[in-house]
Amino acid sequence: MKQILTTGDVAKYCGVNLRTVIRWIERGHLKAYKLPGRGDNRIQMDDFLVFLEENRMPMPEALQNPVPNVLVVEKDDGIQAQIEKALGEAQPVNIRSVTNGFQAGVLLSSFNPRLIVIDVDSAREETAEIIGYLHSASQDGNTHTLLLSSEPEGDRKRFLKAGADEVLAKPIEADDFVKAFNKLCH
Repeated sequence: MKQILTTGDVAKYCGVNLRTVIRWIERGHLKAYKLPGRGDNRIQMDDFLVFLEENRMPMPEALQNPVPNVLVVEKDDGIQAQIEKALGEAQPVNIRSVTNGFQAGVLLSSFNPRLIVIDVDSAREETAEIIGYLHSASQDGNTHTLLLSSEPEGDRKRFLKAGADEVLAKPIEADDFVKAFNKLCH
């Protein structure tokens, strides 16, 4: 779920015109901050939720029980299927799978994943760069990265330093994967 909202996001959630949201901000009803340079408003999710409660407005359906998005960067269809099965049995999630870092970067802004799963063995040399890019390009800064590796002990220190949140061993143990997912996404 996004932690930083635009005025357009708030307008969409509330079913109102963009100008209405700007008036709420100008009148001090909705707490926001301006981006340097352009002056666009941004609203923290927590401030938006307080605004809804204080004004006795209904919680938008999309925010009630959001289903996390998971982006899988994996060339092996078998591993993609294992990940989808492990997460699908544990809880509802939206999963998209791509085969390389470029495709992941293209999907990042439109899919807004809560978790990105990367197979280190598929892109060993690019993995640190992919992690750095995905974290810097993440819309809300709340995207986590879980790496899968056939050499987890050797990769753990290197990739945690590069910004990964967790490194798991391959082959995937469903229970370990679900525990890591829950730790990172809840």
